[in-house]
Amino acid sequence: MNAMKNDPFEESFEQLTSSPIVESVIQWTARAGYAANDTSWHIHFTETLPQLPKVQTQHWQSMETMIGSDGTSQQTVNRPWIGLRLESDDCKWIVQADWQGVVLSRLSPYVGWEEFSALGLKVWEAYLEFAKPSEIQKLGVRSINQIRIESFDDVSSYLKHPPECLDDAELPANGFMYQSLHRIPNHPYQVNVTRTIPPTGLGTSSPPDLIVDIDAMTTDGHLGVGSSLEHFRVLKWVKDKAFFNLMTDQALEKFRR
Repeated sequence: MNAMKNDPFEESFEQLTSSPIVESVIQWTARAGYAANDTSWHIHFTETLPQLPKVQTQHWQSMETMIGSDGTSQQTVNRPWIGLRLESDDCKWIVQADWQGVVLSRLSPYVGWEEFSALGLKVWEAYLEFAKPSEIQKLGVRSINQIRIESFDDVSSYLKHPPECLDDAELPANGFMYQSLHRIPNHPYQVNVTRTIPPTGLGTSSPPDLIVDIDAMTTDGHLGVGSSLEHFRVLKWVKDKAFFNLMTDQALEKFRR
């Protein structure tokens, strides 16, 4: 990213009609300060988030085997509770809550930031009321974009800086993964950008997918529990700035249709 001007976070970005986002994520990493059992978690979140009626308890399963002196064995299965997973009826909204924090995901189609962040605020308030964390260790806003292309050569029509092939060696590309981490100067934010075509996506009968994964997050490990709104506003800006900086004008025109 280029060096930013003073107070750049007011810049707005258009919402694309045919956005390639297949999953959007808001994440709070905040350790629960209240010891409660799985039943009380279940009751609280089903009551406070009725728009997510499908609830699953999540367990970690381990098995121990004891062998006696007579050669006989006895197995013990442990399934400690580790969290909850809540989904909407159409399975497009997903919440995962546990002792370490809470995550809200929205699957395609993307509904826009206002609706997404509004539910995110309700999810956080439900977690804050019940789990009572003393601080937030990390906040994150992530979008995973999936773009269908016809061949490796089409990547240059979407990415401003496509990967280079070994043309002189006559070695065709069967996939790639570029990952870069960008710190925001003088601000407690960074963004991790991954651009990839999995190797299995090329050389098959079906067209490959170009994946652009943009994960913006805070770098200050001690945030106040009431600071989410302002941080998420900036993190959304960082995520959008990265996306529009990566995409060609030709790609953006396609996403506007």
